[in-house]
Amino acid sequence: MDDDDQPRNRVTSTTFVMHLDEEEWKEHKQMGAFIDLEITYTKEVDIYKVEMTLDQYAIYKKNIENPGYVLRLIEKEWNDHIANAQFAGLKISYMIDNGVYIIKMTDEDYEKYKTNSGALELNNISMI
Repeated sequence: MDDDDQPRNRVTSTTFVMHLDEEEWKEHKQMGAFIDLEITYTKEVDIYKVEMTLDQYAIYKKNIENPGYVLRLIEKEWNDHIANAQFAGLKISYMIDNGVYIIKMTDEDYEKYKTNSGALELNNISMI
């Protein structure tokens, strides 16, 4: 059954509304499903009601269907990545959740990220 057909989700002429339990909410955040979205949500008795426009819903569907690579960093790691230009030349999207940076990138950009990170490791080794 498609998400749109489940009774917990509904599409109107202007919005998409879904209801997630606590585990589903955490899973959505961990996989980066809400990155690049403007959503409104409320929590009532351990159920999150999430609303978004249809344009935002299209982005959400893309995030779910093709999640790419998701990286999670604490603030110090994020700052180190920025200082060391590990995201140089990459198109990333991110959100911050409870002090954790959830970074999303395409598989292609992930390969560039690995190259950037590998070059940093080689530079660190040669400096020892």
